[in-house]
Amino acid sequence: MPAHYIKTLLIPVLFMLLVLAFPFVSNATTQYTISGSGYAAPLGTHPPTTVNVYYKPTMELMGQATTDANGNYTVIFYSVGIENHATSGLSGIIIQNPYQKKLEIEVSVQETAVYSLTVSDVNGCILLMKSITLQGGFNTLTVSGLGSSGLKTIQISGCGQKITLKAIQGSSGAFSPSVNVTHSDVPLLKNAATSDSLLVSFIPPSGYIGMDTTVTFQSQTVNYVLQQIPTYVINTTFNPLDVNGNFANVILSIAWSDSVLSYSPSSDQKIHINKNIYGTSSVGIITVDTNVNRNYTPWVIGMREDAATNDTNIFQNPKENGTVTTNNPPQPVHVNFADTNINNKEIYAFFLQSKVPNPLGAQGDSIYTFSLPIRQMMSTRNGGVKTTKYIDVNIDSLLPFYKLQLGYAPYNNASIPTAQTDRQKALSEKTDSLSPIPNTTIKLFPDATFHFAQNNNDQIVQHCANRDDQYTYMYFFSGGGNPGDGVTVKTTYTYNGEWRASIGTIEDNQNDTDGIVFAEYYKGKTTVADPTSGTAGPWIWSQSTYSPTELAKFMARALRVLNLNTKYY
Repeated sequence: MPAHYIKTLLIPVLFMLLVLAFPFVSNATTQYTISGSGYAAPLGTHPPTTVNVYYKPTMELMGQATTDANGNYTVIFYSVGIENHATSGLSGIIIQNPYQKKLEIEVSVQETAVYSLTVSDVNGCILLMKSITLQGGFNTLTVSGLGSSGLKTIQISGCGQKITLKAIQGSSGAFSPSVNVTHSDVPLLKNAATSDSLLVSFIPPSGYIGMDTTVTFQSQTVNYVLQQIPTYVINTTFNPLDVNGNFANVILSIAWSDSVLSYSPSSDQKIHINKNIYGTSSVGIITVDTNVNRNYTPWVIGMREDAATNDTNIFQNPKENGTVTTNNPPQPVHVNFADTNINNKEIYAFFLQSKVPNPLGAQGDSIYTFSLPIRQMMSTRNGGVKTTKYIDVNIDSLLPFYKLQLGYAPYNNASIPTAQTDRQKALSEKTDSLSPIPNTTIKLFPDATFHFAQNNNDQIVQHCANRDDQYTYMYFFSGGGNPGDGVTVKTTYTYNGEWRASIGTIEDNQNDTDGIVFAEYYKGKTTVADPTSGTAGPWIWSQSTYSPTELAKFMARALRVLNLNTKYY
């Protein structure tokens, strides 16, 4: 028989012998797809988010992707193994496929024996051939140093059996092949991989909170919702008051970088401002809703609850230069709510009343607080005139703040009748009664030490004259030839290192009305001027109640809560 016929006959015979000698194996490669979409709450943004899919029992990375500009992603990975039709004595499965640089295989055998391991590349070149001892039960083979990425074919044979597995190496590394074998009593992987679970992990960039979700080992849609981390968490409380310390039932509008919100008092009569800010600005623009709050002007004044008289307000509306003859309201106030004086604090929020009872009108009449006479009386807050304002001092040499009452005329030591000094003291105390703003810790004037002096040799008088600072005095002088015919008021103090003084004098007679006397002392302590025509007396003093008018209270306290040199209207 010719030789070529013999070869032709032997090929199928040899193939049949191989089939009988070795169990038949076939490769089983399965592609899986995990896809979905999502966003970040609460703004619905789509930050670039890394999506990792792990085989959960071992936390081996199966695949990875990054979300697109619309929050969509797709992760594709493969399970490459073998459908083993051999006897159950030898079986194996790839733990992670594709893998990066270390290939891990779980192999189970019935009995301990020596097996042969061969790993070759896609071209059939043998990369590793080694004898290994597998113990009865489960064994983990860790193969590393296989060099270039690509398809690897793994054969394990022994005890008359052989399995073939295929795996994809995802990244290249140095070529230094080795294998390590460890034994376990329990399997790392179940033989039926589809019954295992996957962990899908969403890892966003800084400023967001990611999420993990566990799903079954199969292709499916997995959507996600990230949580955006606020840049600022604002929690502040306004205690809304008018300048007399009464509850101000106002509605505020605050324009944030992402929205405009309204805030009104809660049942505790406080305005609670709670806001998560996700942008870069913590500034809110506050306006008073004067369409609803017709009882208040646009002024909004934020003040610490422990503010001293010389402290600048935390915030206050800006006010452009104007004239006292025009209704020139302030501009909206920009407030940095992340300021440590505001955030997580409770502060006073003062609002100026828009109307007060009209002292010169009929009973029940009101006058707007920005009307011409009031603007004129508060005009030292407008233009270039510096205003007098008592301040708290912490300099021992300037303390205490003295309120001097002189029982004599200092230029000639002429004695003032007791009736006049008693009258002066009573009227000066009426002014001092305005100092505390009710229901607050705020005062118009610093606490003063009263002192009655009977002549120029008085040591306290000389002490105040020598330091010429932080004191006030009032005395009747001998105008028109009779002691007590007039009154002089002087205040002197230092503000930010600059000495200031205010002196007022009237030269009528000892029958001057209480309103005139009170007005001089009131102006000396509050720097409220006279109207263009006439005197401030009838506006700020009520002879019928023998007390300051509501307008007097408003002007003195409004000037206290506004910053120094503020243009009122």
